[in-house]
Amino acid sequence: MIKRERGNPPPVLMVNEKTREKYYIDHEGMPIIEKSTVKQEQSDDKVEISITARNILNGLSKKYKNLNVEDALKQAVHVEKQITEPLSIKLTVGGKESMPAILKMAINYYVEKTGDIESVSYAIEELKKNATIKVEPIIFERRLYDLEAEEVSHSIFLSESHAEKKLYAIIELFNVVSFIVKLSDNYNRNDFDDLYVLKYEKRPKHLTINRHMTDIHF
Repeated sequence: MIKRERGNPPPVLMVNEKTREKYYIDHEGMPIIEKSTVKQEQSDDKVEISITARNILNGLSKKYKNLNVEDALKQAVHVEKQITEPLSIKLTVGGKESMPAILKMAINYYVEKTGDIESVSYAIEELKKNATIKVEPIIFERRLYDLEAEEVSHSIFLSESHAEKKLYAIIELFNVVSFIVKLSDNYNRNDFDDLYVLKYEKRPKHLTINRHMTDIHF
């Protein structure tokens, strides 16, 4: 039920760990089986067919010339099956393949906030090459900001190290994994601190930065 600016969230593929059946779960939490199934039982003078989709019925009508699709639909019995076991999903966040995406997030947000492309021009060139050297995973002893109860959010923190003339970003996803992004090694513009937090089912908002996080060296 996450609200988006355009359209609904795409369905998520989940697995029944017991039966190994796969289901697409739509944005309202309704399951749709991933693949249609066909079961055929042959007797002396007929074939009994159990299917889960009309497109399969149309295909079978080519094999069985006496099969009338409309008549078969009228005789079809709708069966609802309850899913009693939990459905699971595996997500991988991080890894070398994700580093260019993290770099792109940081660049886009900085340019949107400042309109300054020149300061991050080298980072942009690295992004074009899918380079990963400007992004590193990090683990904090203390958080960038205080979490609310049961909060799930993503955040981007931008700041500069004035003494070292470096501009960096810290990106945290799901309040779990964090990355530091080196945007510039020759930053000579004004002092800059900004924290953006996107909370689940809430409007994006700016929060107060815990000042102890602004003193980072890399």
